[in-house]
Amino acid sequence: MNKLEDLKAKVEELEKKIQELYKKEQNLIPKYDAKIVSSESEVLELAKLGYDCQPMGNGKWLMKRPISFNL
Repeated sequence: MNKLEDLKAKVEELEKKIQELYKKEQNLIPKYDAKIVSSESEVLELAKLGYDCQPMGNGKWLMKRPISFNL
């Protein structure tokens, strides 16, 4: 019985460590504010605010900027 309890405790400890590592990994992924625009004036306006521009075709652009990057 004692071995089973020890094993359960080790499994719980391992699960906690896995959850901690997962949370840390998620914080390393940058988060973005993104908008799709269809006019050059919107592109220029958002570019002034720090957004990067990626053409999507059909007169549309993807505008995005990082909003957080936690370590």
